[in-house]
Amino acid sequence: MAKKKAAKRRRKLKQKKQLSAGIIQNLRTLADQFGKIVPATSYRKGAFCFQTIAKKSGLVKYWPAGGGKKELIFGFLKGVYRNHPKTFYKLFRENIAQGIERRHKLGDPVLEAEMLGLDQTLRALDVNLSKELKALNLP
Repeated sequence: MAKKKAAKRRRKLKQKKQLSAGIIQNLRTLADQFGKIVPATSYRKGAFCFQTIAKKSGLVKYWPAGGGKKELIFGFLKGVYRNHPKTFYKLFRENIAQGIERRHKLGDPVLEAEMLGLDQTLRALDVNLSKELKALNLP
């Protein structure tokens, strides 16, 4: 009887997307622009902010431990962009309207010029939301 060697199974690891300096710069700009619409954290549990968005979408492992508002958002966006490009697109598509409503309630409506700047940054990152952003009613 010959012993059969057990075939070793290798688990394929998904290769992470490499980020160039231009992409990192665009992600920092995006963190600043989108951070003005959606806050990074909130004192109220379950309130609309990036931290609860990360929890609801199951991406808590990409939420950084500490830092300022812009650094928290940048770290989160960088992790999601690098590992989950489709989810990156969904994050913006599903949460942009709620962020705009939030700002409107606070008495500081999002202007069309802000949305055009956000759209240009998203397009530089290969995320095309132009159609959805133009469909929004903005002053």
